[in-house]
Amino acid sequence: MHKITWLGNLMLLLAACQASSAGAGDWPQWRYDVGHGASTLDELPRELHLQWVRHLPQPRKAWPVSQHKLQFDLSYEPVVMGKLIFVPSTVSDNVTAFDTETGQEKWRFYAGGPVRFAPVGWQGKLYVVSDDGYLYCLNAETGAPLWTFRGGPSEYKVLGNERLISMWPARGAPVVHEGTVYFTAGIWPFMGIFVHALDATGGKVIWTNSGSASDFILQPHSSPAFAGVAPQGYLSISGDTLLVAGGRSVPAAYDRHTGEFLYYHANTKRGGYAVSVSNGYFLNDGRMYRVSDGEYMRRSGATVLDDRAMYSADSKGLIRAESLTLTWREVVDRKGKKKIQAESKTLWQRRMKPPLGKLFIKAGARLYAGSREGLIAAIDIPAAETHAETSKRNSQSADISWRAQIEGEPWTMLAADDKLFVVTVEGGLYCFGARDSARIHRLRAPKKTKNHRRWVERARQILDETGVREGYALVLGAGTGQLLEEIVRQSDLHVIGMDSDAENVDRLRRRFDQAGLYGGRVTILQGTILSTPISPYLASLVVAEDLNAAGYAKDNAEDFVTR
Repeated sequence: MHKITWLGNLMLLLAACQASSAGAGDWPQWRYDVGHGASTLDELPRELHLQWVRHLPQPRKAWPVSQHKLQFDLSYEPVVMGKLIFVPSTVSDNVTAFDTETGQEKWRFYAGGPVRFAPVGWQGKLYVVSDDGYLYCLNAETGAPLWTFRGGPSEYKVLGNERLISMWPARGAPVVHEGTVYFTAGIWPFMGIFVHALDATGGKVIWTNSGSASDFILQPHSSPAFAGVAPQGYLSISGDTLLVAGGRSVPAAYDRHTGEFLYYHANTKRGGYAVSVSNGYFLNDGRMYRVSDGEYMRRSGATVLDDRAMYSADSKGLIRAESLTLTWREVVDRKGKKKIQAESKTLWQRRMKPPLGKLFIKAGARLYAGSREGLIAAIDIPAAETHAETSKRNSQSADISWRAQIEGEPWTMLAADDKLFVVTVEGGLYCFGARDSARIHRLRAPKKTKNHRRWVERARQILDETGVREGYALVLGAGTGQLLEEIVRQSDLHVIGMDSDAENVDRLRRRFDQAGLYGGRVTILQGTILSTPISPYLASLVVAEDLNAAGYAKDNAEDFVTR
């Protein structure tokens, strides 16, 4: 009896060890985990060599650079699970899986709009949100959709950020925790904001909060108005609290179990799309707040967090680690008024030469940093030091254990599968690992196609007769795509194709992507004009190649021309 019990306990212990080590080496969410601290316990090899490079299409962001608090899609934001790195695209509305060993493409999935945020990997599934308003759950190995969920109340489409998107785009990026996936849809409070919690396995709704967008609150300019949460950015989790980034404003808080709205302090000009959480505090736009009530604590330039410290670097090369345990002291401001101020103990600080400017991630006992000039480096974290010793060691240089030069400015970094992945602002994807070899995947030249003379002439006739050569065009019933492509080639029109056949839609998306047209001049939607409501007066030209696929009971497409 004792022997059986002992054996059973041993098997349970081995199973627990296997469960705890499952997923080791992954980087499954934006900035690693639900707190988005960009810190992993996994160590990378001390010496790294370039494994492969992919040059991705020039990123296409939603907002101009002047809106720096909304630059969530300035470049690509991948995640890694197993031997695959998943790269979302705002350019061609897809997610592509590449092999981490070779950089070879394994599969590609197309959404109905730009994919602006990092996906989430969990238990063999990949969760993706798009400007089409949907959350997609995909098989991570094949890219096949398992289930989808529309975040807004209808399929209504509008022009947004120079693209045809949902009136309720999914701009609250997904986060997965304890079997639940959270995301939001909608960015304008007066149109409705929807915060969702779904069962991550099957997509069943756990709760939806749609009532936190119409409160009478103080706006950032300190004037009261009916408004509310306007999600744009990454959702994060701290204990029982779900934080929803508010674009240019500070995040709002919800009970992650029930969806109950907790707080939203909109009467400030602070905020941004990125929220990082640890030890009961969150960082947003260079400031530190308390999760329990959203109260402001102190300024902080930290860009990396773990469960013990926050790490920052400045333009002069000073790297600092500060404790996440705050202390309080009374200070006197310039006006002679006394106030209580929060402070963090400096654990250590070093000078880094040359200055790299920004810390991106922490992997094991090293920090990884980069400069605008393309220099990237690993910095060994010093052994624990007392506060008294710190002042004596300020002049010491940081121990840079590895460095490399890349083309372009680093945008984000990931440590996974014993490799360092670096994405540049310009769209470069670099992989560094232990072996000494390099492979460069060049951007493929756009694939040229030759369309049937019938469609070449028909497109010319339509454009000549209508005189429409710029603006937006609708092609209802995209069919072979030849009429659509010729309209693009012979005009400056941005063309939106619609087709009821899902397989044909996927084929056309891939075809125009290979031709270098998809997402820029061409968008293909599944459905008909009857099932997909679109804003009136959107198109200057409406034509059809296949009337049956367009939802019209006619056989002769040449008779259907509308201006």
